Amino acid sequence: MAKKKAEGNPKLESLKKQYNEETGKNAIHCGKLTKGFQEWKKKK
Repeated sequence: MAKKKAEGNPKLESLKKQYNEETGKNAIHCGKLTKGFQEWKKKK
């Protein structure tokens, strides 16, 4: 499964911040969305 690049989407930026606050983890690693973030986002 290819990882998606995270760029400039205001809604996505908001979700990344919320993910970090709730889990204490980063949504981005090496410029790409993490698998944990993608799974968390699907639950939202």
